[in-house]
Amino acid sequence: MTTYGQRYPGIAVVGGENTSALYGVDNGIVDWQGVGIQHFFYQTYEHDLIHSAVTFLKHPNGELEIGNRKINGKSHPIHQHPQTTSTKEGYLFQTRFKSQVNKRIGWQEEVFATEKNKIVFETTLFNENSQTVQLETGGYVILRNPGGGKAIKTEQGVIWTSPYGSLIIAMEQVQKININVESPTGFVWQTMQNLLTETETPAELQTSHFIGVTLSCDISIPAHSQVCIRWGIAVGGEPGSLNQAALWDWDHERSQASAYWRQWLHNGVEQSLHLPSHIRSYYHVNLIALKASLLGGFVPADITGHYYSKGSPCYYARDAMMIARSFLLSGHYKEAQEIMDYLIQRATKDGTGEFYQRYDAQGKPREGANNNVFHQLDSQGYFLRNVLTYFQRTGEWLLSLDEIKPYVEVLRKYRGKHGLIGPEGGVNEGVFGPAYITSSNMFIYGGLMAAADMAELHGDNRRADSWRKLAKDIQQGIESTWLENEGRYGYGYVTYSDEVVKKYDTPQYFAPLYGYPLNERMQKNNRFLLEHASFFGHGIGYTEQEYHHGPWLFNTAACAQFQALIGDAEQYEAKINWLLDHANGYGLMPEAIDAQNEQQAFINPLTWACAEFVSAISILSTEDGFNYGRLAVCRNLWEGAK
Repeated sequence: MTTYGQRYPGIAVVGGENTSALYGVDNGIVDWQGVGIQHFFYQTYEHDLIHSAVTFLKHPNGELEIGNRKINGKSHPIHQHPQTTSTKEGYLFQTRFKSQVNKRIGWQEEVFATEKNKIVFETTLFNENSQTVQLETGGYVILRNPGGGKAIKTEQGVIWTSPYGSLIIAMEQVQKININVESPTGFVWQTMQNLLTETETPAELQTSHFIGVTLSCDISIPAHSQVCIRWGIAVGGEPGSLNQAALWDWDHERSQASAYWRQWLHNGVEQSLHLPSHIRSYYHVNLIALKASLLGGFVPADITGHYYSKGSPCYYARDAMMIARSFLLSGHYKEAQEIMDYLIQRATKDGTGEFYQRYDAQGKPREGANNNVFHQLDSQGYFLRNVLTYFQRTGEWLLSLDEIKPYVEVLRKYRGKHGLIGPEGGVNEGVFGPAYITSSNMFIYGGLMAAADMAELHGDNRRADSWRKLAKDIQQGIESTWLENEGRYGYGYVTYSDEVVKKYDTPQYFAPLYGYPLNERMQKNNRFLLEHASFFGHGIGYTEQEYHHGPWLFNTAACAQFQALIGDAEQYEAKINWLLDHANGYGLMPEAIDAQNEQQAFINPLTWACAEFVSAISILSTEDGFNYGRLAVCRNLWEGAK
């Protein structure tokens, strides 16, 4: 078990092969009663099934404790922070509280996902009193109830069925079961009120509103002893078609989940990294979170609700390719293929081969919501490089050469200032308006060179030469943004001015990761950025702009990878340690940190940030076509720590 820094609330992604959920008992994403599981998806991200799911305690005086809140029904809930948040083996999330009602009572909620479409809660209650304590405890669940489903009480709990899925909510030794019609708005109240007043509820109900479920039992905790209660949520099964008792193996759910995740991790490169234990724990939790985020090839930018469109998570082509790369570097090729295949199957703009910026949970283009950027052509570069890397790693082609061609040739129509590709928004999403961005063109160069290599591997030297020439022409434009007197690259050019925009742009750190030459200028650029783009020691900023002003974690992780490539072990180690220090309470990576307040994180966690941390560690094991000759210098960090 690893207890992480408590700087930011512990929020985790919990899931298995077919399930994905957002979990956190120290921060309400939805509203003040949204706690525990706050989003839950099965097989796709089209329908969010759960508003809240968490263990509750009811004390003899009638007061409730649900997650981090004490509720008496008379005044506003009183929030507390947990004593500790921690993660075990990368998949099991633990949160420990001291009771606000009885100061000598504590409890630890543990939640994990199994391969078999379950979320399991195991809550241990501790009694430090010198006398026995009586409590009612169990599971509190608010179903979003998409499609207007039906809830039915059973001997083990509740079965909920709807057009979009079925859930079985069960408890090991359940005594009381209640189902409630909730509000239609998500600002729920009925389930809580019925818990406080002990109101009886019907045996079944069907409604278009949210549905509340509580399962509980009365327990006695002897003096200086502890008691464990177990309950969970499983997907699947129509009423009467499933033996619910046989579904649960309470004594072995955790060991089976542990075996599954150990085996999955073992299938990657982790065994070859020889990581010290403190690095390994962060590596595991972030890598498992990526796996838990992936449903049917769709990997969301986040599931906290920020990067949503019309109520559903979004698949950003850019973010998804970064995440696919992290699976490639970590040796999890099945997951990388799923993400790549999902993008290959998506519509492109006017059928040209140009990706849309993002797609909704139905796989349809979803432009024009927050941060619409007209074009994001650098995604073509990430994609093409990943196609080549996948072949280098597996010996299999995701596409034929003829199928690759449209993703390359579409770039020719966007030749502009100094031969650069644009105007577009790029990885930094057009903060200075439509632009011909240096970093974007570096990524496009890398993708074109990858495409040329793929053409050559197919024996098509004509295409290889043509694509390589296009890349070289673009490189001349890239180098025209070099600011000799400052020893660094400028941001690029904008449509409304002929001057180089002299703003720093740390996405340039990604350039050699996707195939841009790691030459002397890139190393000078690195030295400039280390001096001028840092926050709070070794955190790396973004483009000079006010959106999330401060250090960004995926840019810091890209900087770490750059240091690995040039063999600067000191800077690499400093960047990795900074990332560890700015992880959330469960070890996952937020998007960015507020420059004015280091205790404030933005978008916690962000899938891409988790992925880039995984890449920053996995890169020490890779030798797949780039110049990794100096990585042994950084590998020695791990050897020295053993």
